[in-house]
Amino acid sequence: MTRAEFLKYLTMTSAGVAVSPLIKLSPSIAATRAETEVVIVGAGAAGLMAGYELQKQGISYRILEATNRYGGRVRKAEGFADFPIDIGAEWIHTDVPYELFADMVDDDDVSFDEAVVPYDPEEFFWEAGKMTKEPAESYIEYKFKNTTWFDFLDKYIVPDIRSNILLNSPVTKIDYSGETTIVTTKSGETYEADQVLVTVPMGVLKANMIDFVPALPTKKAKAIKANPYPPGLKVFIKFTNRFYPDAVAVNDSYYYDAAYRKDANSNVLALFIVGEEARVFTDLPNEAAIMKAVLAELDSVFEGKATENYVNHIVQNWSTEPYVRGSYSHNESHKIRKRILEPLDGKVFFAGEALNQDFYSTVDGAGFSALSVLEEMMG
Repeated sequence: MTRAEFLKYLTMTSAGVAVSPLIKLSPSIAATRAETEVVIVGAGAAGLMAGYELQKQGISYRILEATNRYGGRVRKAEGFADFPIDIGAEWIHTDVPYELFADMVDDDDVSFDEAVVPYDPEEFFWEAGKMTKEPAESYIEYKFKNTTWFDFLDKYIVPDIRSNILLNSPVTKIDYSGETTIVTTKSGETYEADQVLVTVPMGVLKANMIDFVPALPTKKAKAIKANPYPPGLKVFIKFTNRFYPDAVAVNDSYYYDAAYRKDANSNVLALFIVGEEARVFTDLPNEAAIMKAVLAELDSVFEGKATENYVNHIVQNWSTEPYVRGSYSHNESHKIRKRILEPLDGKVFFAGEALNQDFYSTVDGAGFSALSVLEEMMG
């Protein structure tokens, strides 16, 4: 996968700036809905941002998260290298990162001390035994230097809402047939809500892991099925020496120096591959098989140096995560998103990275999607 092909999956404006307008609930709406009970399904970026906004507006809510942690596809690993690893969302898809952060937090009293670095690596393309340098991209995006996307959410979004997050609570049923909506978890716990905001990954909806009563309208179900949500994988490999360039595309794999501009001593090469082509790795039976295939691919490019310098690895196969089941939306159809966004009887609403009409497939896109839907819910 070339850099250009990689970037085609990332939503951005023609100017390279992907900053969504902040959606705010009006104070009058918040006052009239102060007693409303909202259940948010999923504690990924969309669910966390929804809780954050409802908390500020004084609206009663709770967040039900299926796994034992919050963050969803935003996730980090510590202790692997001398810098934290973004094993989920990693890039900051804008050339004005601090403006994006300010829009997400929406608090004039908050200042940001997260160092970010521009990501404009020297990139190569490997084909037929030859390494060719890729033309420089005009678009520059960013990465966190010493922190991660998870740290950002954990520091600025989660603190005031942490007590409202219920972990290990996978939702299996949403019954909106009555005056209020009943949300049931796998353990049999039930929660009554005036309104429900579903922010689970598209893979969960596509797998019909939540039973809706009444059933989803046929057009909505077809739109969910039609929403492209391919497999995806990230691998981080620690080596004794750096024998690789800043980035190189090999077949459909995008390998990049995970320590790029981080002032780190650890040598960590990462693999990012998403799309149907990722099945060459994601469909392998286990982590050992994946690593064998990855090292074989790298050895073919770097004359055995990958195996020779190998120390350790992290494999994050998002396709096999039971409450993710894939990578992120590649849907460019506004019609499909509009159909999935349609609420159920004004009681059950949907949000997430796949449903942002302008900035899908990003952390901020997920968050702003939730804020936009909240405006509709409370209107």
